[in-house]
Amino acid sequence: MYYVLRRISQIRPSFTFQHIEDIVSALVLSRLDYCNSLLAGLPNNKINKLQRVHNCAARLVLGKSNYDDTKNMFRTLHWLPVRARIEYKIALVCFVVFESSVPLYIQHYSNRTYL
Repeated sequence: MYYVLRRISQIRPSFTFQHIEDIVSALVLSRLDYCNSLLAGLPNNKINKLQRVHNCAARLVLGKSNYDDTKNMFRTLHWLPVRARIEYKIALVCFVVFESSVPLYIQHYSNRTYL
């Protein structure tokens, strides 16, 4: 993913903030979010590798240096850290299962505690 971020940084001056945010969201954040519910329960050293990519993406979008605080960057972009994104995705899936009309076999399996 660092390769993709590097390529985006090369074209960054040609685009507006909103365009770069959309490109990073489509090419980088979508890969971080793909099947992220499977990442629940991973140790911190594995999550930290993903968090570093996420931090690099935030720096690229905002044009900040490596020494700037990432919490403020995430707050500016309205992004959640990786671990919080994983928890949010799991909570969202559970909410959809419990609040919507889904087939009974899915409701049956959702009543078990796999998380």
